[in-house]
Amino acid sequence: MNPQSPRPPRAPRGARVALSATLTLTLSFGAVASRAPAHLATSAEAKPKESKESKESKGAKGAKGAKGAKDSKGAKGAQDASDSPAIAPESASAARGVYTDLKQNPDAAVRAAITRGLIELGGADREGALDDAQKAADVAVRVAGVEEALRDPKRHKARLKWAEDALFELLTAPDEPTQRLAQGLLSSSYDLKAQRAWWGRMLKSSAAPAQRFARARLIGEGGKEAWAVVEAALKEPLESEAHKDALAAIREKNYLEAKGWAVSHAGDPGADGVVAREWIGKLAPALTDKMNKDLLKEYEKAAGDYHREGDFLKRVHLAHMLSARGELKAVQDTLVVAVKDKQGRIDKDLDDARVRVMGWEGLKACRDHEVLAAIKQKMIDLQNREEAAPAVDWLADWVRDTNDPIAKQTLEEIAQQTQYISRLEAIRALGSLKLRDSLPIIESALLNGDDPLREVSATALATIANKGDEEKLHKSLLAERKSDVVRVELLKGVARVATPETLKTVKYWLINSSRDVRAAALAALDASRVGRAELDKILGGKLQNDPDLSIRLNVWRMLLEAKSDKLDRQFKNAARWMEPEHARALGANPQIPGALFVRLAVDGGAALSAAVLDLLEARGAAAVGEVEAVLKESFSPATTERVARLYLALKREGGVGVYEELVRHRDAVVRAVGLEGLRLYGAEPSRQVTRDLIENEREPLPRVQAARAFVALSLRFPAPAPAPAPAPEPAPVPTPTP
Repeated sequence: MNPQSPRPPRAPRGARVALSATLTLTLSFGAVASRAPAHLATSAEAKPKESKESKESKGAKGAKGAKGAKDSKGAKGAQDASDSPAIAPESASAARGVYTDLKQNPDAAVRAAITRGLIELGGADREGALDDAQKAADVAVRVAGVEEALRDPKRHKARLKWAEDALFELLTAPDEPTQRLAQGLLSSSYDLKAQRAWWGRMLKSSAAPAQRFARARLIGEGGKEAWAVVEAALKEPLESEAHKDALAAIREKNYLEAKGWAVSHAGDPGADGVVAREWIGKLAPALTDKMNKDLLKEYEKAAGDYHREGDFLKRVHLAHMLSARGELKAVQDTLVVAVKDKQGRIDKDLDDARVRVMGWEGLKACRDHEVLAAIKQKMIDLQNREEAAPAVDWLADWVRDTNDPIAKQTLEEIAQQTQYISRLEAIRALGSLKLRDSLPIIESALLNGDDPLREVSATALATIANKGDEEKLHKSLLAERKSDVVRVELLKGVARVATPETLKTVKYWLINSSRDVRAAALAALDASRVGRAELDKILGGKLQNDPDLSIRLNVWRMLLEAKSDKLDRQFKNAARWMEPEHARALGANPQIPGALFVRLAVDGGAALSAAVLDLLEARGAAAVGEVEAVLKESFSPATTERVARLYLALKREGGVGVYEELVRHRDAVVRAVGLEGLRLYGAEPSRQVTRDLIENEREPLPRVQAARAFVALSLRFPAPAPAPAPAPEPAPVPTPTP
């Protein structure tokens, strides 16, 4: 883009959504037109007086002609091309002839483009086009009429009620493409205050997608109004979309107004309880003292009395949370009861793992040896990992915090006893503590245990491993003859150590027949950060074409990050095996060269090309070089069409030369994109190009676009007036005869 030229107004967000739709809708609905230079702007800016034409306008305050609406006549430098006397009669006549010839074309995109073209001509042409739009069944044609009526409310005052009703109908349409286009039109036609009124109206409609859109927008705006929407949605049934949206909003926004709701639902076992406890946990530093008092009241109420039955499950939920908030002493008895055998003291249905897990987790801060002695045998006897994990983690945290000898002795005792499940978790916990004096216990289990025991022992050994343990890990890997899972865990230890001495281990296992082992060895090599020359040597063989695509992708990523040139000649081949998710994974890495994405977009299938173009579109101006390269090389009509639109959005007035090349493209839809570029940004020579295409173009859509471009360019660059005819020479005076 020329840095000296003024930046045209950026399209509103909704219009940019429309820009990413199909070209048919783009050209028909004028999403690109919102990016036009100021003297061709179709978006509106000023705020005319309030219209009283309809109750709908009053209900959705801010409709075109109402407070908060945008008006093109107020935009600085804006000029209504449709009424400008600068449109030469011959230009208007040439365009009108095209529109008349193609008015009955069956393609809705063509008819919508004609509607826009007639509106641009102004006068009777515009009024006739708007009359047709009011009666049209085609969404594209109706949107063109609605956009014009909302663009200039003073001129189209009599059409406002129709425009507002039509916009609401489009906003609540059942199909998603129409909804997105209507949302873009709403965004581009109204200021924020007016849009809020429309969102409120949509929220009261019966269309679920419209309700969700409006709810999301109102919540996104924040403030008291947003909380009012959330609070109302919380009263809907638990399984409703509104209730789910409200819970998601509380999770994301952390409304302070949600305190009362959170306290009253903190003990609930369902989704409300989960979100309430999360909310309380996030705001604990600001509200600890008062919040704890409120929660303790709820805890006491859950105990029940003569008038109210107790709720033990709610009491455990609250005890679990209060213990983490420093109130362990007040709730410890409930937590101990939760983990012990109930012996009929509570409802048998509550004697299950979920209650005991909350009990073990709640005791995490307990450092009482009497409590440990009371439930030690229960810990040893645990036979499901769901409970054993938090129980053993309690001991591990105790050792980690205070190095308590009794807690450590208990943990090691559990790691060596015969009760299998708790033994597994105890070995895992010893590994997490990285206690090297516990290595004999771990190594013994690795050598003598069955597969699950050896797997958890390998994980513990890998966690404890440090520099100096390279040979221990190498020998343990060679000694393992059975389980690939054990090998993978030990290779994680190799990756953790990652010294030059581990390279021999990595190289050995990179050629293993097991996919999981090769992947783990590759991860260990990646952690080693070897130089490019060594990496080329290690990965220069079969691994570049590994049968497992995820391994192959990681090999490519490592080589590309190291700036290796070993893959340059294989970029085209990559399009044959890479999947869209591979392109997305590589696209998140800024070190991957853009040349690879160009080849994937040009040579890949439809899904892969689309994924790459999504990536380039997200990168914006930084990817304009890759976009231009794809545009020059692409042979797929769908890819060329989309990348042409993307190029137009990125280059704007800086791509006129490319637009002139596009109007000669073999695909009609691409020619139409090029003509849209000339209409918005073309220079004076482009006027004759578009004039010639009016006569020579055979496809309907690009021909209509040529007519629209010719009118716009004739307005910007009027044809010079013909030079006046030279005055006739005076007749010679006859010489009198003597």
